[in-house]
Amino acid sequence: MKAKNNFKIFLLTFFLLPAIIMAQGVAINEDDSEADASAILDVKSTNKGVLIPKVQLDDKATAAPVANPSEGLLIYNETGMEARGYWYWNGTEWVRIQTSESGGPGLVGSIISYAGISVPAGYLLCDGSAISRTSYPNLFAAIGTSWGEGDGVTTFNLPDLRGRFLRGVDSGSGYDPDATSRTSEYPGGNTGDNVGSYQSDATSKNGLTATASVNGNHNHAISSGTGGGNLAMWYAGNGGAPQYNNGRTTSAGNHTHSITISEGDAETRPLNASIYYIIKY
Repeated sequence: MKAKNNFKIFLLTFFLLPAIIMAQGVAINEDDSEADASAILDVKSTNKGVLIPKVQLDDKATAAPVANPSEGLLIYNETGMEARGYWYWNGTEWVRIQTSESGGPGLVGSIISYAGISVPAGYLLCDGSAISRTSYPNLFAAIGTSWGEGDGVTTFNLPDLRGRFLRGVDSGSGYDPDATSRTSEYPGGNTGDNVGSYQSDATSKNGLTATASVNGNHNHAISSGTGGGNLAMWYAGNGGAPQYNNGRTTSAGNHTHSITISEGDAETRPLNASIYYIIKY
């Protein structure tokens, strides 16, 4: 009889134990401590972490590869087309969890002007360097090879904005009349009216030309005779008395004169101040 009662107690404890554990919260640790009263799951470790499921997320607007994800579901995108990192489902799409390394105060691929001396963490100097595609996967996903393909396999180029002004992509507006002739600074980079293309400096002529004024077909008067420093001409028929005589040069025709313009400055530029352009990775 006693054994039978003990068995009933065992069965009751077995079935009620999960409910007791859930009511108190589940503790996962190595020191046998109980779960914190405010936590349904309390994980403790001094040398281990929590591994979130790794998936291949190719389109943040679709639930795949997770079927019917619950709002708040957390995943880690390891190999998909979307940026590498942690994402959660907000009920309609996947939202990336920004970190100081991969997101921070700006979007990956955003370029800002920086007045500091050294480049801050999470940013790179826009100096055209070829950097690793695997070391900077989020930046590579954002800008690709728009600014240059690097070695074509393992690297890609950063924008090279040293000594340059930025200009918006024309997009058919006509504000950049030479947009179609834009070139790439590094092999594999974009050309034409696209982000990442470059343009050399130029000075608009506005259709103006310069010539000397024209007076038409003309000649100039000369004089000869005595007085006033003029050349005296002597005639044998007038007893040797000097006579004042006028004359004219031969015509040089309708003509122009060349104009010499001294060399100007090395470039055309507005008032400016130097800063660093840096890009978020």
